[in-house]
Amino acid sequence: MHHVYIERLLALSITYSVTCVVPGPDFVNVTSHALAARKSGMLAAAGVALGCSIWSTAAAFALDFLTTGLAPFNHIIKICGASYLAYLGLRAALRALGPNAARLKTTATEAGHWASFRRGFTTDMTNPTLIVFFGSLFATILPSDAPAWVRCAAICIVTLIAGIWHLAVAMLFSAQRTLSVYMKIRRPTDIALGIVLIGLGLRLSGCLEGV
Repeated sequence: MHHVYIERLLALSITYSVTCVVPGPDFVNVTSHALAARKSGMLAAAGVALGCSIWSTAAAFALDFLTTGLAPFNHIIKICGASYLAYLGLRAALRALGPNAARLKTTATEAGHWASFRRGFTTDMTNPTLIVFFGSLFATILPSDAPAWVRCAAICIVTLIAGIWHLAVAMLFSAQRTLSVYMKIRRPTDIALGIVLIGLGLRLSGCLEGV
């Protein structure tokens, strides 16, 4: 039975890694602080990771309710979760194809570096779509009878991926050369990530069963 849980956790790792890499509010928040100072970017990344940890904890331990308490709607929840992934992918691809891609801006750090941590944290905690995202993601991938260790492992996976990725973003984007390279490859990268997310959404929904 353990191998089933390991497979589900691996699927969670892959799916969340792709969604994490797609530029969104957290990415913009961290890069804007990193452009001002590396330390500010790293603290903003730590705030983002903490926020993701809290939301994923709430979703993991509400899994019974999501998959059992709402059993009549279980299929609908999974379809909604898969559809949301596809939506994120479509939005990323369309935004990349748009004529006026949003420019990364520097966030002032006059309030001090710890203000960057607070902003990273509050950006996540005040984003209601995150509980919907984590709830649908966990309900779609993790089994309803998942033991505590699987739920804790899922939380650790989310926290580690969010932390490592956004810390890497902060480190990279504090260097002007990295920013210049990214702006050149941003459009094709976002389109590719968008297509991958759409594919993951279709697969989770069952549209690509057996593929």
